[in-house]
Amino acid sequence: MPEAAVKRIALLGGESSGKTTLARALAEVLHTAWVPEYGRQRWEELRETLSLPELVAVARPQIAWEDQHAARAARA
Repeated sequence: MPEAAVKRIALLGGESSGKTTLARALAEVLHTAWVPEYGRQRWEELRETLSLPELVAVARPQIAWEDQHAARAARA
């Protein structure tokens, strides 16, 4: 029997709109993992507006983080 899929929820919104707080709260209520935003970490490292190539480069680590956390997430 195939392994059950992991449901993913994407939170969209502007800076400081509460996405991280909401992600943590949802994960707690749903008893599952949540994934931090890699783009925010990258911005904190550079402390400057991310260029288009930088934003594209952020996608690879973000997807890797999501896949790593999915291994620990609650199954459907």
